[in-house]
Amino acid sequence: IAAIECLQTVSPIGDAECVDILVDQLAGEDACKRMAALETLQSIAQRGDAVVTKALCSCATDANVQIRKAAVQALGAAAFEGSSLAITAVTARLEDKSSQVRVAALA
Repeated sequence: IAAIECLQTVSPIGDAECVDILVDQLAGEDACKRMAALETLQSIAQRGDAVVTKALCSCATDANVQIRKAAVQALGAAAFEGSSLAITAVTARLEDKSSQVRVAALA
C-alpha cells in the first residue's frame, strides 16, 4: 500500500506507466490496495483519460461500499464533463443500496 501511495508524490500527472500500475491494482482482491490505488489514481490521472474513466466506472459497481463511493467521487475529478460513460456509471449509483454512494453520486 505504501508503494501505491508513494506514486502519488513521485509520479507526474498523466504518467501512463503509473496509471497502468494503478489500474491493475484496481482489479485485485485486497480492498485496502484498491482504495489506495483509487485515491492515488485520482490525484495523478490526466483528466479525461479513457483508461482511467473506464476503470473507475468498473469500480463504481464494486461489492465494497467504500470502493463504490470513492470511484464515484473520483469520476467527478477524472472524467471529462459530459462523458457518457461516466454519466451512466454515476446515474446508476443514484439507486445504490448505500446512502453514502447515493450522496457521492449527487455531489
